[in-house]
Amino acid sequence: MSQSSPIKNDIRNYIHDSPTSGHTGFERTLKRARRDFFWVGMKSDIQTYIKYCEVCQRAKGENTKPFGLLQPLPIPIRPWSSISMWLTS
Repeated sequence: MSQSSPIKNDIRNYIHDSPTSGHTGFERTLKRARRDFFWVGMKSDIQTYIKYCEVCQRAKGENTKPFGLLQPLPIPIRPWSSISMWLTS
């Protein structure tokens, strides 16, 4: 299939945008596509399609840990024993 193949686009859209099992992410979409189809550059095509999928980007969760509680700074033992500065640009 060529780069602008409508068949390739239809397959990719059907697998990824399916109302019953669509928008499952890159790995699952690639696995479903490889089960029945093959074309040169399939992995990168699917990865690019999912990268720009508006539904997937809105539903994507955070991949960082929660920050936790703030910790107070230690109280200095005597005056001027601890000095901090704010740098502004």
